[in-house]
Amino acid sequence: MEFRTHGEYHIDVLDDVLLIDGKGPFNVEAVKGFEKNIAVALDTLREIDTWYQIVVLHDMSIFTPDALENLTKVNRWRMSLGLKASAVVTGSMVVGKKLAEQQLRTLYSEQGLDHGFFDSLEAAKAWIDTLRSA
Repeated sequence: MEFRTHGEYHIDVLDDVLLIDGKGPFNVEAVKGFEKNIAVALDTLREIDTWYQIVVLHDMSIFTPDALENLTKVNRWRMSLGLKASAVVTGSMVVGKKLAEQQLRTLYSEQGLDHGFFDSLEAAKAWIDTLRSA
């Protein structure tokens, strides 16, 4: 059974950073749409061997179990295309912050993706800068 999409996101590419701005909660329909839209953004990064992502989450940006399962596949695909690390900004989240961080921490840890959680976009960018210079 197909449901109406829950969750919004905006995708940008800035140099070697995929910037994802999202507002949840997210269901599997949102993640399937995300997968299609991110493919277009990743065309811009195909010439870069290593790239990073910054995910900015707002409101109650948690994932349903089936959405998280689908996101796991999408993340594995992005890693195969050169994703080196993910910085997640949860500073504006009031409800569900700990759950969203736990969901993404588990996903990233199981896949071996370097990741960090930050309260501001500036802190996330600074962390990515340290990874570039390492």
